[in-house]
Amino acid sequence: MGRAREETPMTDPAPSSSPARRRLEAPENPDTKGRKGCLTWGAVLGIVAGATFAFYGLPPILRHYYGETHVAADEFYKGDAKLIRVLRVETVRTDPPDGSPKALPPSYYVTVSLVTAKTWAPKAGDFSLELAGVDDWVEGVAYKGADAGGTIPLTLGVESEVTLRFPRPVEASAEPVYLHLASPRVRFELPK
Repeated sequence: MGRAREETPMTDPAPSSSPARRRLEAPENPDTKGRKGCLTWGAVLGIVAGATFAFYGLPPILRHYYGETHVAADEFYKGDAKLIRVLRVETVRTDPPDGSPKALPPSYYVTVSLVTAKTWAPKAGDFSLELAGVDDWVEGVAYKGADAGGTIPLTLGVESEVTLRFPRPVEASAEPVYLHLASPRVRFELPK
C-alpha cells in the first residue's frame, strides 16, 4: 500500500560564522545641526496662527456666506411664524425708566416690535448691535419689556414692544448701523 515516511531528526543549524551586526549611524550633517528648534517653533507658530484665525477670522467669514436675512429700514421680517420690526433707535439716554435719580451709563437703545404665532422665548443677548467702523458687535442687555434673566416674554399673536439696551463702548463714538438677531439669523438696517 503505501510507503512509510522516514523521519529525519531535526538538528540545530550550524552557528553562523558571520560577525554580529552593528548599527551604523549616519554622520550628522553640520549644515542641519541645531535646526530641530526651527521645526518646533514653526509648528508652535502655525498652531497659534490657526487658532487666532479660527476665533477671530472665521466667524465673520461664516456670517457673510451662511448668513443672515437682510431687512431694510422700516420693513418687517416675516418668517418662521414671526413678524419683527425695528421701530426706533436712540443713541444716548441717561434718565432711568422708573424715574429714580440714578443716571444710567451711556448706551444705545433700540425698540423692537415682536409678534409670534408659535412659542418663542428670545433673550436680550440674542440681539447684537453693529456700529459703524467697529469690528466687535455689542450684545444686548435687558432693559424694558424683559424679565430679570433677560428673557423677553411674548404672548402668541399679540404685538410686544421691547426696548433693548446696548452698552456703549467707551472708545466708540460711531453710530449704530445694524441690529442682528441670532435665531432666526436676521440683520435689520436701523432707521435714521
